[in-house]
Amino acid sequence: MVGFVLVSHGGMAKGMLEALEMITGVTDQVAAFGLYEGESPDSLLDSIREQLPVLDDGSGLIFFVDMFGASPFNTCARIFLENQEKYALICGMNLPMLLELALQREGQSLDDLAQMAVRNGKDSVTRFELKSLDDAD
Repeated sequence: MVGFVLVSHGGMAKGMLEALEMITGVTDQVAAFGLYEGESPDSLLDSIREQLPVLDDGSGLIFFVDMFGASPFNTCARIFLENQEKYALICGMNLPMLLELALQREGQSLDDLAQMAVRNGKDSVTRFELKSLDDAD
């Protein structure tokens, strides 16, 4: 089964993991890491690398980061570039994306899950407007 690595500034990734566990009960092969003020990206890299053997059963890993181009992304990109065939890197993680993938990942390929993550992430961002309720009638 494809493992998930959630990485963010501060505690966002850990909060996402807590919500994921609360809603789905999924805990296997999922870990969260945060980069906190005063910590170096190299220490984050070491922490993630230490957990890779536990998270990857050979099916690969998807790295979810909070945003493109920032230190958590750069850290995960270093790992991704070492083994692009086994890893995927998704920028802009959100909870609906994680929920969908956690519930669908059994038996899915790394590439299918990565595509699903991007599609679901985009589809889950919406603007609520009262007029949309009026149109439902």
